[in-house]
Amino acid sequence: LTNHRAPLLFAEGTTAGEGRLLPFRPALFAAVAPPRDPALRVQPVAIDYGTDQPVVAWPRHENFAVNAGRLLRRRAPLGVTLHFLPPIDPTGRNRKEIAAEAEAAVARTLGASVAAADPV
Repeated sequence: LTNHRAPLLFAEGTTAGEGRLLPFRPALFAAVAPPRDPALRVQPVAIDYGTDQPVVAWPRHENFAVNAGRLLRRRAPLGVTLHFLPPIDPTGRNRKEIAAEAEAAVARTLGASVAAADPV
């Protein structure tokens, strides 16, 4: 943000599978609450893997190398649709409020239920 570059973060921290969305991690939104630039917006993006979602899910027992290797060795293409949702103005909101709004927008778009908080 300091260098005027857009950061990218995966607010769940992982993928849950089974049509569930894990709670967004509010700490990841701390850099934008309060915003240093009044023009700054948070751009939620819902990533929809459709029927390929179970293939992309990152099970707890897999480390990064195993998960990445499994996906990279896959011969069939993965279906994915990106939904760019309305930007969120973080002005006057704390990181928890921003995370909750982004999470709700993604959940509505994917028709997903939000799973219980991950104890990790």
